Formats: sequence, structure tokens, C-alpha cells
Amino acid sequence: MLINITSVAKVLALIFITGLGVWQLIKGDHSHNLTSSFEDTNPCVGEIVLAFYSVLFSYEGWNGIGYTVEENKNVKRNLLLGIFLGVPCVTGCYVLVNIAYFAGLSKSQVLSSPATALTLAQSTIGDAGLVLIPLMVAVSTIGAATGAVYAGSRVMYTTARDGNLIETLSLLHNKFQTPVMALIVQGLLTCLLIVIGSIGHLIDGLTTLMWVFYGLVFVGLLVMRFTRRQETRPFKSV
Repeated sequence: MLINITSVAKVLALIFITGLGVWQLIKGDHSHNLTSSFEDTNPCVGEIVLAFYSVLFSYEGWNGIGYTVEENKNVKRNLLLGIFLGVPCVTGCYVLVNIAYFAGLSKSQVLSSPATALTLAQSTIGDAGLVLIPLMVAVSTIGAATGAVYAGSRVMYTTARDGNLIETLSLLHNKFQTPVMALIVQGLLTCLLIVIGSIGHLIDGLTTLMWVFYGLVFVGLLVMRFTRRQETRPFKSV
């Protein structure tokens, strides 16, 4: 329930930011930025790769549905919807938000602002934006943390249940049937990471690991497709 509420809140926040940009676009103060936003950029392969690397964390979360298939009531339908509709919808929302930034702010403001959404809101609705945007970010953070705890603990639990980690991590709560030991270990590891690194370093490190493991999964799927053709697969990926 909490994940559903925060997910709706995050989408509404993105719609709100987009609405601020639309309002500024109607006023026409910075509409010229939309035609010059890519000026002085370096469209080389290395820069494009770096851009994809840098924004991956913003689109992370679509894979969580794959980690929790055992708890999904209509997994075949919801898995397809989550992957094939979720990712394009998130991409579309972020594209609209970036258009809103350039519609409501000058290029120098976008590049220099440490919190672009906050700058846009303040320039559009005044001091009210200084309250609304941090509140929306807080709700979004709660949603991201809830999803990470929910999906991450299930990975640890099922891995231990299958014998690839210590069996203790597969213990379930007697009443709620939640992977209690996996949640405890995940919480301890999170506290350790908070102590040893800043949020920026943690996101950079996580993004690096995500690309590595996504690549390994892709290669593993291809290898299994050609070396274990006869095995039964509930879901066919490639």
C-alpha cells in the first residue's frame, strides 16, 4: 500500500513540475531555450555513454517486479505491463520534466542550479515552491527506499532459500511471513554504507554495479538459451 501511495505521489510531482514548465511556456519568458538547449554540447560517443551511465539510477526500479514474482497475483500480465509500459512511461515523464526546466529557466540557471526543480518552482510560484518541492522529494525518497527494501530483501531471501547464501537469511516471520533476517541484514548493510560514503558516492557506485550486473544477466541469458535449450522457463526473455 505504501509503495502504491508513494508511486502515485511521485507521478503527481512530475506532473506538477511539468505543469510549472507549461505555465512558463505560455508566458513565453524562456521559450527560446527549447531551440538552443543543445548548443555547445559535445555529442561524441564517450559523452553519450557517460550520460546514460549518469541517469540510470533515475530509471531504476523496473526490475523490482522481477524480484517479487512469487508474491504477484497475476505475474504474467503484471510482469509484461511493468516492463513494457513502466519504462516508457517513466522515460516520458522525465523528458517532459526536462522540457519544463528549459521552458521555465534560462540555460545558465539549469546548468548552475543544485536543485533544478526547486529553482523552477521558486521562480514560478515563489516561496511556496520552497515548501512543495522538498516535500515531494521526501515522499519520492520514501517510495524509492520502500521499493528497494521490498525487492532487495526478497532477492536475499530466495538466494538463501535456494542454498546460495547461508540458510539463516531464508527465515520468515511467524506472523507476517516477511523475510525478517534478510531485512535485518539489509538494514545493517545500509547503515554501514551510510557511514562510509556520501549519497553521491553511493549512487555512483550503485550505478556502476547495476550496469555490470545487467550486462552479466544479458550474457547469462544468451548462454543459457544456447546451452540449456530444453529447460522449462516460466518466462521467456530472449
